Amino acid sequence: MKVILDTSVVIAFLLSKSKSNLTQIIKLAKDKKFALLVCKEIFSELQITLQSEKIKKFSGYKSNIIARFIAWYKYNAVFISQEKLGKIKQSRDLKDNIYIHLANQINADYLISNDKDLLVLKNIGKTKITTPEQFIKDFKFDKN
Repeated sequence: MKVILDTSVVIAFLLSKSKSNLTQIIKLAKDKKFALLVCKEIFSELQITLQSEKIKKFSGYKSNIIARFIAWYKYNAVFISQEKLGKIKQSRDLKDNIYIHLANQINADYLISNDKDLLVLKNIGKTKITTPEQFIKDFKFDKN
């Protein structure tokens, strides 16, 4: 199974003080239950966002935990080289088009996001765009 995580989902996981569906998703990825796919543009966006003053102000911000996660993510995610953006379904938010393009390019099974501009699309080709909560439900259903 091929999965893409929206940057906001990763940030929510890193800033969360409690166990959540995001924690379960990261554990599944660490246990190699699916392939976590990313491109250098999305990975760069994550790194830049995590270094922003806005994010550093959150009480859940722990630089050592974030650094360890980024190292793990860089080492364990499958990096995909982006092809030129072609004619693809566009998001209402132009910054989200990179996720749509990557999902379309690799035929991802899931794009996990909490972004309403992405969720409203529901699917990109065979890629299901879903929340972390729904992904966990779908994943458990698929395994039974």
